[in-house]
Amino acid sequence: MTMAQQIEEIGIQKSMKKGIEEREKQASLKIVRHLLENGMESQSVRQITGLSETEMKSLFQDSP
Repeated sequence: MTMAQQIEEIGIQKSMKKGIEEREKQASLKIVRHLLENGMESQSVRQITGLSETEMKSLFQDSP
């Protein structure tokens, strides 16, 4: 494998990892949103997830 191919492969792997991490984050935020919508106390959600109050509020700013 040439040096250029190795560099390209590293870039592809980093891109894939970033995509996976973003999908996992979106899935987690979706779960948090559902917990809050179904009546779980926001303080409990913050303690369990480690999200700040600002992060939790931002979940509802993007909703239609």
